[in-house]
Amino acid sequence: MPPPASDPPPLAPRALDAARRYVPAMRAGGADLVVAVAHSGLSPAPARGMDENAAAYLAQVPGIDAILAGHSHLVFPDPSFAALPGVDVARGTINGVPTVMAGFWGSHLGVVDLTLRRTASGWERIDGTGSTRGIRRREENRWVPAVQPDPAIEALIQAEHAGTGLEAGEGKLVGDDGAKARQRHRQGVMVENGDPEQGEREQDEVHRDAEQVVQR
Repeated sequence: MPPPASDPPPLAPRALDAARRYVPAMRAGGADLVVAVAHSGLSPAPARGMDENAAAYLAQVPGIDAILAGHSHLVFPDPSFAALPGVDVARGTINGVPTVMAGFWGSHLGVVDLTLRRTASGWERIDGTGSTRGIRRREENRWVPAVQPDPAIEALIQAEHAGTGLEAGEGKLVGDDGAKARQRHRQGVMVENGDPEQGEREQDEVHRDAEQVVQR
């Protein structure tokens, strides 16, 4: 739904502010369900504005039915996020809102399962969960598929895949195995609460570790 005609274009607004402004307008405009798609991770630090990892704050906004997050190359739900305020790891929710974060490089599939009820005014969410499915695994410093590819999908993306210069099984992850990167990310997120500049430096290092070079 576009913003009201009198509003200026929403150029990169703060995620939480934008959600508080536009979700009620979307609901008033007739949206039965609202799914927030945020290129942002999850942080235990209080919102400061222009936060890099702000997806969890969206679960505080009434009217959001599910959150699809991703930026930090981590997976949610995951036990490492158990201490995050409002998190239910078993159900994959934050403040009751189903939330998924599906790793990186296609490592996982995020699954949001909503239970809906039809009312006189439309559909409403009465329950929901979030989960992920791993679709690849590491073997001897290489990513290998954990599921068989669908021939129909392969045919659809053949030209794009050929443009990457990689064939199945050729990609090799160079550097550490990602565990160190995940640990350093968590340390960096915790630092955000006390020293934002140090937190940013930590996260920059995380991204250099996690986004390893793929070589043929």
